[in-house]
Amino acid sequence: RRALEVLDPKWGGTATDQKFPTPVRWRYLVSAYRKWGDAEVKNALVLTLDNMASGGLYDHVGGGFHRYAVDKTWVVPHFEKMLYDNAQMASLFLEAGSGLSNPNYTAIGLDTLDFMLKELYDKEGGFYASYDAASAGKEGHFYVWKPAELASLAGKKDGEALAAMMGVTEEGNFEDNTSVVTRRRLPAKVALELDREVEELEGLFEKWRPTLYQVRAKRDWPRLDTKMVTGWNGLAISAMAEGYRLTGRKGYLDAA
Repeated sequence: RRALEVLDPKWGGTATDQKFPTPVRWRYLVSAYRKWGDAEVKNALVLTLDNMASGGLYDHVGGGFHRYAVDKTWVVPHFEKMLYDNAQMASLFLEAGSGLSNPNYTAIGLDTLDFMLKELYDKEGGFYASYDAASAGKEGHFYVWKPAELASLAGKKDGEALAAMMGVTEEGNFEDNTSVVTRRRLPAKVALELDREVEELEGLFEKWRPTLYQVRAKRDWPRLDTKMVTGWNGLAISAMAEGYRLTGRKGYLDAA
């Protein structure tokens, strides 16, 4: 009850101007919904998880979650990426995918595990602590885009559609007319605006995501903090074990 009393009824999470994901709160409510089947609890979970996953808190290009959002809509994050956040968010979305029968949540949880393995895992064993928020002297420099960049890598037609589907605009939603990537535009609506077939756009982001990642990887990376924190690694072990339990993928088990 107390968790629901402080819920932001429009954007989910707590009704504050900045949004911390606090995954323990929502994991508890997933368990509560599994036990009691309370529709109000489910609605709060869906509202919160959908907005966290579709906004800029989630890194749609590289996977994983930033530390928190500086606005109530979950669009502009503090761009730091922490191991303990990502381990707990992976567990949250995996549990929500199972508890709410939502494969999209499961996919986000697995994508977060894959980010941890790709960018935070030491081949000798153990997970690093974090990535800084800034690079090249600018907060978020590594993560933001402009429409011209998308047109350059995907061509004018697909670049225009990608920009629309990724929330990348000329005016931007961040500093210097840059945009933090979001995934809140429905393909059907973008198709209508651009006079294209919906089928052409439904898989467009997934098609170009590897290229987006490769292009972004050529930018100045944020500093990686390679210290290994035992407690944070414990959270990562738990998340990897859950990923293995759900999928049987040996890579998760090996990492754990």
